[in-house]
Amino acid sequence: MRNHTNLLKLLLKHSDVLPHANSNFALTIAVQQGHLQSLILLLNDSRVDPTCRNNFALEITCKNGFVLCFQAILNHQNIDPSYKDNHLICFAASVGQTDCLRLLLNHHAVDPTTQNNYPIRIAAKEGHLDCLQLLLDDPRVDPTVNQNEPLLSAIARQHTSCLKLLLKDPRIDPASRHNLAIRVLAMNGDLEPLQILLADSRINPSTNNNEPVITCAFNGHAHSLAVLLTHPLVDPSARNNLAIATAASNGFHECVQILLSHPKVDPTVDNNYPYRMAIRNQHVRCADLLLQDSRVSDLVKLSEASCPL
Repeated sequence: MRNHTNLLKLLLKHSDVLPHANSNFALTIAVQQGHLQSLILLLNDSRVDPTCRNNFALEITCKNGFVLCFQAILNHQNIDPSYKDNHLICFAASVGQTDCLRLLLNHHAVDPTTQNNYPIRIAAKEGHLDCLQLLLDDPRVDPTVNQNEPLLSAIARQHTSCLKLLLKDPRIDPASRHNLAIRVLAMNGDLEPLQILLADSRINPSTNNNEPVITCAFNGHAHSLAVLLTHPLVDPSARNNLAIATAASNGFHECVQILLSHPKVDPTVDNNYPYRMAIRNQHVRCADLLLQDSRVSDLVKLSEASCPL
């Protein structure tokens, strides 16, 4: 490498050598390979344009994690890291290059709130924990942007470490938008993020008249359903025992079994509606489970006795 650097020094002194030829191809090779000393020599030559090809040099060194090369280019007098509406800091956050992101956050020209706080939104979405931490530590950044989009993105992508980090920030309210976070989790059935949210005292898992537990039953998320039922605020008999009715109707026998074990659940609701729907939709396992409950079987026997063949 040292021989290459010395050779480059000699070439740059030659009057016939054009270091910026072929659209600054020499610079392109240096940044692609991460050759710091060669890069510095080229950057010190006034004929070389480090902003060529839409700041390719900055983006490729950032993408590849060549931090020292990135820093050398960033310090060049012709470089404006806020180009294209602060695209570079958005890019660094999207590819998870923490050290490059740190350098950009310390640059006076860079705005981390650009494009409606895109850097923190993309860092949470992609699960880049260290980048997320850096952005949360910057007072300019708003982690509640778009009504807690970073939190909801971390939940949707199951980035549990990012979720835990965001919940520690006092600016973020996980119960906002009528506890949307836990309602989304009930729909997706993601168990670990659900457990994390339930441990937060700000969360109300009985929101919207126990929507989460009904949603879990409707979608067959048995494990999430079981976890929700451990919370004292959750009432699985809400909305006229809709949880067990919808679980039986859709054939989710594991959910039916879990709900039958809860003391608040009445499987005979609306004249044995859960059993009748299980039979109607040919969900045999659900029907059998319900019949094993004496409350259901007694009502069935009574119904049969009152309607003899």
